[in-house]
Amino acid sequence: MHGRGALLAMLLALLPWAAAHADVPIEVAQLTVAAPESDVLAGNYDARFTVLSAPRWVPDGLDTSRWFRVRIDPDAPATDLVFTIDRLPIDAIVVHVPTPGGNWRTLRDGTRDASASAQFSVCCYAFALPRELPGGAFYVQVSDQVPSRLIFGVSSWQVFAARDRVGVAITTFVLLSLLSMALMNGMFLLYLRDRAYGLLVAFQLSMVPWMAHAAGLFAWLPERSMPGMEGLFPWMVFGAMSAFFCTAFIQSFCAIADIRPRFSRVVDIARWLVLGIALLSVLPLPQFADLLRHAYNWGVLGLALLAFATPLLSLRHARRAAMFVLVASAVMVLLVAWRLRFVLGYGDADPVSTYGVQIGVAMLAVVLSIGLADRALDLRQQRDRAQFQRDQAEARLRVAQTRRALVESLETLVQHAGKDLTFTAYKRALAALRQVLPMRGAAWVAESTDGARLLVAEPATVRDKVTEYVRKRGATLRSVAQSGRSIVLSPTDADQAANDGTLLKAAVVPLRGGDTAWAVVLIARETWQEFTAEDFDVARDFLSLGAKAAAEGQRHVALQQKASYDALTGALNRGNIEATVETAFATAVHARQPLAVLFIDLDHFKKVNDLHGHSAGDECLARVTQRIEHLLKPGQAIGRYGGEEFLVVLPGSDANEAREVAERIRVSVRERPITADSLSIPLTVSIGGASRQPGELSWKHMLERADQAVYTAKRNGRDRVVWGDPLAARSA
Repeated sequence: MHGRGALLAMLLALLPWAAAHADVPIEVAQLTVAAPESDVLAGNYDARFTVLSAPRWVPDGLDTSRWFRVRIDPDAPATDLVFTIDRLPIDAIVVHVPTPGGNWRTLRDGTRDASASAQFSVCCYAFALPRELPGGAFYVQVSDQVPSRLIFGVSSWQVFAARDRVGVAITTFVLLSLLSMALMNGMFLLYLRDRAYGLLVAFQLSMVPWMAHAAGLFAWLPERSMPGMEGLFPWMVFGAMSAFFCTAFIQSFCAIADIRPRFSRVVDIARWLVLGIALLSVLPLPQFADLLRHAYNWGVLGLALLAFATPLLSLRHARRAAMFVLVASAVMVLLVAWRLRFVLGYGDADPVSTYGVQIGVAMLAVVLSIGLADRALDLRQQRDRAQFQRDQAEARLRVAQTRRALVESLETLVQHAGKDLTFTAYKRALAALRQVLPMRGAAWVAESTDGARLLVAEPATVRDKVTEYVRKRGATLRSVAQSGRSIVLSPTDADQAANDGTLLKAAVVPLRGGDTAWAVVLIARETWQEFTAEDFDVARDFLSLGAKAAAEGQRHVALQQKASYDALTGALNRGNIEATVETAFATAVHARQPLAVLFIDLDHFKKVNDLHGHSAGDECLARVTQRIEHLLKPGQAIGRYGGEEFLVVLPGSDANEAREVAERIRVSVRERPITADSLSIPLTVSIGGASRQPGELSWKHMLERADQAVYTAKRNGRDRVVWGDPLAARSA
């Protein structure tokens, strides 16, 4: 674009020099009556020629043929001269030049004359004159159906060549501009598949032959139009095609069919009528030549008005597109009006009237191309915004779905709370966060009220890296947590590098609530990925769900313990120990494994309460429970069955193994008095045991035998272990 602008500036700078197109004084006279060629050339009508005040002719009627006499100043230098008539669509020009032998040499229409004496020019009709011109005058016969203003001139070859070079440069610039715009828009058409680009390419390509014909570049082609319309066929067809596609483009560009459908249909009809009238010129219909010519001119004028009205009617709904068309049209209208000012005789020739239309066409093509590119860019931006909104909606939907799944997963976790509840809750929250946010890894880092560091990493492979990072930057993490504002730490060393060596930046998002002194979530991304406030909100939300689940799980565990364990001793309560026996019994039956139970009763415990008080008695119950628990293996359980009576469940133990456990319990209690309220209180226990018998179907039978055995132990003197014999009636 910069090169094209520089070329245009250079051409405009040359226009004033090129405008001086005639440097030889001449006198132009007009014959106001019709006369035969032979009489005019014989000089019979010389007295009836009227000298014009200036070397130009302004038509005063619709005569189809006029004679002019051009006389060259006798003081003009003897050099190669060129006679010129400014280029307008003229049917025929015949120049009669006298020869030294008294004959006349005929030069016809300088744009088509193949003789060596005729000169070609893109800006005018040019005829080479001989150096010796007898009498210093020659005759010009001009024939035209629609007379136009003619500007005559005689100049030296040097002046003519200089002017023509500028004309060639401007014509080349215009044609190359049209072709380059058409090529560029054609590539956009292939890429975007936009109908408007196709119409614009067709308009620009149809303007190329129209402008070439206006410059006389098609003068060597044989005439194909009907008699009486010589020279007009290219103008009509090429001009009609340009108007057709230009108007169609403006309709599409301004979307007038959607805004004013009836008006758009009128424009469509007008477009096809003008094109049809132009195409009729190829038919052999000489009797309609004048009618077709006028119909074409008025049709083009009406189509131009409709095209100009299109953006005005769409200004409210398609303001941006309409403004581009109006600007381009306004410039073109001004240049055409300036040209008509000269054609109609209201001013002299100047660079604008000579070359303005060509330059205006190039500007029109450029402005419309820019406007269409702007529309394509606007449509692309709209699509990008729509795609961005869709992506955002999908991302929010994905976040909502992942959040719902996380909530359900955490609810299940709370219902089945275990020892690693807090770790599992945060682990699931981080895993869910990885599903919705792009990251290399994430971690929950906290510090408990007693100063202990807590860390959960996802995936687990980054735990060591995060641990080292937290060790070095713990103070920074603490300050961020206390400030309550999220920050992004740029990668400054290998501590923020992934396992593959890629440097990562980390976002630190402070978390509120919970039973920790402070807590943050770390999110690691590659350096080209940006963090948003929405990312921080999602991270806080997901981790707060994890914190909430951990707290609810701990409360659930506490409630379970309160409901399942004896508050005084910490052993299972009666309901849960019986459920434990039932489960162990079913497992033993299914797996055909041994099972034993022990009933333990503290001897003379009422005396302890009476002598030392209930506080000391409660302390004795708790200490005895602790001693029994220390003697049990994993999987074995103890429960307070009632008062001072306990039940021990020994899965996988037969009668002999159970007796050994019972004996160790008895000895442990007897040999080590309980210290309570600064008192040493000796205690003994009576133990009754029973084991599952082959074919036994109910765990309650086993408990009844153990219960009977403990009563036997008490009757036999206490401080002993008694094993219950199986009841045959209940062992079937």
